[in-house]
Parts: sequence; C-alpha cells; structure tokens
Amino acid sequence: MLDPEIRFFNESEKNTLCKALFIAEESVTEHFKLSQSQWRMHPYQVITMEGQDPRDGFSGAFAVVKRVRPSYLSEAWGKYLKDLYLICVQDHLVIKALKRDSDLQLLPLMVYTFVHELIHVVRFGRFLQLFDLSPEKRDEEEELVHSLTRKILWKVPLQGLKYVIDCYKEFQPADSWEEVRDAYLRIPLPSMP
Repeated sequence: MLDPEIRFFNESEKNTLCKALFIAEESVTEHFKLSQSQWRMHPYQVITMEGQDPRDGFSGAFAVVKRVRPSYLSEAWGKYLKDLYLICVQDHLVIKALKRDSDLQLLPLMVYTFVHELIHVVRFGRFLQLFDLSPEKRDEEEELVHSLTRKILWKVPLQGLKYVIDCYKEFQPADSWEEVRDAYLRIPLPSMP
C-alpha cells in the first residue's frame, strides 16, 4: 500500500520528464549510433508511480528498469515477441531529492536518470548484458553504466547538468539487492490472424 504522504508528479513536472526523455534518448542515440528502426528493437516505456503496481514494490533509486514479458504466451508465440522494458520512475524519491538540494533541478536530474536507464535498455537489448544478474555482477554493470552516463552527458549543453554529474560522480554499490522480479504488468497481445 502506498504511503498517503507520497506525492506524484504534477502535469508540469510530467512535461519536464517528457523533455528530459527526449534529450536523453537523443544523447543515447548519438552515443550508440542508433537508428529509429534500431530503437524499435529495444522497446521501452516510461511510467511514473501512478502507473506502477504497488505489488511490484518500489526501489530506492530514482528509476529502475523492469522487464515485462507476456506470461500467457505459448512457446511458439513467445519467440517472436521482444521484451518490453519499463523505466519505472520513483516520483517521491525525485521530489525528495529536489527538496533536499535547492541547486538540483528536475530537468537535468531526469536527463541523467533517463540516460542511465536507457543505457541499460540498449545493453540488455543488444545482449551486451543479461537482465538477471548476481549482486556482484550487478554492481559491475551499474559501475559501467554510471561511467557511460557521465561520458555521454559531459558534452550535453544543459544548465544544471554538470552539477548533477558532480553530485553522482562516485559510484556507490548497493549494500543489498532485492531479487529482480518481472513487473506484474502484462502486455495485451494482438489478435492472431
């Protein structure tokens, strides 16, 4: 059950998230030299806390990537469908960070967050990294993605972004990791011909 004190993003903040996602996707596209058709091979959606199922639990990070697979597919259909990755934004943690640090701004913070998560999506989609990892391997992957995020964003001319990069320049491995679970969300299938 959600804490009644948790505030979701308002419409203005959601518009800022859209801008941040656009900048992040452009930055990741340029770095990995992805075409539009290649992005279709790495399907993802961004959802804020309003769209998340509380049964999935909430992360301690600003956002987390979850893999969604239709659970009711036959083996024959399953091999033709790609995984969908959900970038699950934790509104309350982002809002809390913005309140805690008056120099932090929503747009650059979310550009940083989205670039980080999109790098994961590309790496999973290209099989450069497996989705299910041991805690030790997960820390290695996070450190690599953290480094790539800083590298990609260092050249993006966005006010406040250098401050975010400086705030998160040191990678901090997690003390403990929860089991990675697929989201409860299910994808509706198109009807068969």
